[in-house]
Amino acid sequence: MVISLIKNKWNHWKAEKERRAEEIDRAIWNSYHASRTSTDVAAMTGRQFEEFLARLFSSLGYTDRRMTPATDQGGDLICLSPGGIETVIQAKRWKGSVGNGAVQEVLGAMRHYGCEEGIVATNSTFTPCG
Repeated sequence: MVISLIKNKWNHWKAEKERRAEEIDRAIWNSYHASRTSTDVAAMTGRQFEEFLARLFSSLGYTDRRMTPATDQGGDLICLSPGGIETVIQAKRWKGSVGNGAVQEVLGAMRHYGCEEGIVATNSTFTPCG
């Protein structure tokens, strides 16, 4: 009985902590990231762009976001989609068009990390499909 009560309290505390963290993430997004312009994004470092995307995807309902190591195997973020699908995201903060190589990189990252979905996210444009 006592263990059950403690377990319930623990679960309630844990859920409340997660709710507050999500609330803080939303507040940060609304006050800082949501107001970024394309010029602001273009001035970001690669890592800042990845963090920007992590918050963006969080605001879209993606969870369990984590950055990959510097040797990222073609993926910069891994997260769960709102449908619960493991997804790898390749961030491309570029001035020119993003080509087919980025798609090949994210396919390699999907295989490397065992993800079912892959996304190439950019502040630029993509080259036409051939």
